[in-house]
Amino acid sequence: MDKIKNIHNNFIHNILKQSENASDFLMVSLPDDIIKHIDLTTIDYDDTGYVLKNFKEYFSDLVVKTRTKDNEVDIYYLVEHKSCYKSSEAIFLQILKYKYSMWEEDFKNERDWRIIIPVVLYHGEKKWEVSESFKDIFNAPIDIKKYLFDFKYILFDTKDIDKNIYNKLKNNIILLSSLLALKSAFEKDDIERVEEIIHLLYEAGLFDDIDRIEVIITYLIQTKNIDEKKLVTLIDKEGLKGGEIMQTVVDKWVKQGIEQGIEQGIEQGIEQGIEQGKINDAKMMLKDGLTISKIVKYTGLSKSQIEKLSV
Repeated sequence: MDKIKNIHNNFIHNILKQSENASDFLMVSLPDDIIKHIDLTTIDYDDTGYVLKNFKEYFSDLVVKTRTKDNEVDIYYLVEHKSCYKSSEAIFLQILKYKYSMWEEDFKNERDWRIIIPVVLYHGEKKWEVSESFKDIFNAPIDIKKYLFDFKYILFDTKDIDKNIYNKLKNNIILLSSLLALKSAFEKDDIERVEEIIHLLYEAGLFDDIDRIEVIITYLIQTKNIDEKKLVTLIDKEGLKGGEIMQTVVDKWVKQGIEQGIEQGIEQGIEQGIEQGKINDAKMMLKDGLTISKIVKYTGLSKSQIEKLSV
């Protein structure tokens, strides 16, 4: 189960750690009354290194930050991925522990407490039936509930992807394809969804940049009853040379030291691929003149790793 969970976590982390995708994800997941106040061009990521070790198991490591349009206030979005859940209490406890950890850090450093908005990205098999508000889990009269601590989360359920989201993400096919892949992640025989994703990537000209779509191709192989040969056939249908494309992807897996990636589940390869992707991003950021501290924040690489790249 942990291995399967890591497959989904790594995929989502890889996609949303790209600022363009994080911005567009917030655009389609947040309600309009929040969107109108924030500047989605100011995407940043919070360093979660201060989180207590005994709390680590509860936390997503993805906290996206924007600023308000008047540039006066930072807004933090705790993006919590869920493919299943045990209970409403578990969900709220997880979010509450994260909020507490962040606010405790603010209190210790004598600074204003951060504004934290929880966003749950759900792509599980069963219907999402978690209460909307924290106080809803308490069995008490309304007159008493009004004195209870309360907060809400924002739900993005991939089952609710509709034409409106297709239209909003028409200029970000990477994110759209990724969300569609998540939507059918547990439908192992949904080959039509694979065909749709391949067609979207082809129409956007993204097969000319294998580095950008490799993570999506890998995820499809991991979550579908589809092998490399079948995927080659589907790519060929778009008039592309599927064999050459897949060979390029496989060569990258081998180069990263995961020759048995497909046969033995490509978890290790995905992790190494993510690491290599971070290194590539860091090199580009260095060329663009970003400071090492900023690159550490954006990529999650250590200061020493980045310093080695700058030599």
